[in-house]
Amino acid sequence: MSASMLSRIETGARTPSEQVLAALARALGVTVSVLHGQPYIEHLRKDQLDRLISPLGTALDNWGISPEDGDPAPRGLEGIGAHISRVRRLRTDSEYGTLAEILPGLLGEVSHATMVHAAPGHDRERAHWLQAEAALGVFSVAYKFGYMDLARLALSRMAMAAAQSGDPRQVAAERVKRAQLSADGPAMEQGLRLVRQGLRDLEDDGTSGTRAVRGGLILKGVQMNDLLGRGDEVAAWLSEARGIAAELGETNHYLFVFGPTNTEQHAIAAAGDRDDHAEAVAISDRVRLPEGYPAARAGVYWIDRARSLARCAGRAV
Repeated sequence: MSASMLSRIETGARTPSEQVLAALARALGVTVSVLHGQPYIEHLRKDQLDRLISPLGTALDNWGISPEDGDPAPRGLEGIGAHISRVRRLRTDSEYGTLAEILPGLLGEVSHATMVHAAPGHDRERAHWLQAEAALGVFSVAYKFGYMDLARLALSRMAMAAAQSGDPRQVAAERVKRAQLSADGPAMEQGLRLVRQGLRDLEDDGTSGTRAVRGGLILKGVQMNDLLGRGDEVAAWLSEARGIAAELGETNHYLFVFGPTNTEQHAIAAAGDRDDHAEAVAISDRVRLPEGYPAARAGVYWIDRARSLARCAGRAV
């Protein structure tokens, strides 16, 4: 990139693409969020956010510590599972404040449950599966509010639980989220290796859930290759994702909102990032968001479409 181009970006005369921002972050050894500034984070921290986040860190620190005498016994796994279902709904609906309030107590209860069901068998695996889901909920809150150290701690806890859940898809989900952290900083190559490792380890057993998780891994690969400026790889990974999406339709397994809509969203983002905004608009024109589509994903669609429409309008002027 020329010095004059960098100068125009620094002075605000040129808005950088996501690829350029990613390259700058790698060169400077910082996260993309640092380049964006995210001043709202500091404002929120001074208000209510620390009050919500602090108990989550404490709950993760207490992971695996035996309860004291007199502590109430945890509910049965079915009851805890009902609350985990609520966690999943809150994550889908981006209700992070409510999520942050209910997770500390739930983390403590499900940790207790893993000790109650310590004998090898289905109940032990189920308890650890629920524990992994709770940790993923903490990751979602921490990541969205910019607490990256807490997000990494949540993923380390999730990895521990997922390894004992008996569910390889849960392990793959943790790797996708770890790659997601890499996409925000200078370690993008490492994130892409995580994606490839996840695909190698998660054998395609033909089930909808496994194929959807593999599809989510592939779309994360699309994003990583896009940020690294590898257009040919983006096209190849997108083609594979489109094939799986056409077979599965719209799915929501393990919070992987995978299907034709999300695949085309990645195609829109990739076209915009390589400055082909006319193509991004053309793809977005063909997309129809399904009824009940998660609000967070719908928001990304409208933001990416607006970005490319604005760029096209600016060039027309």
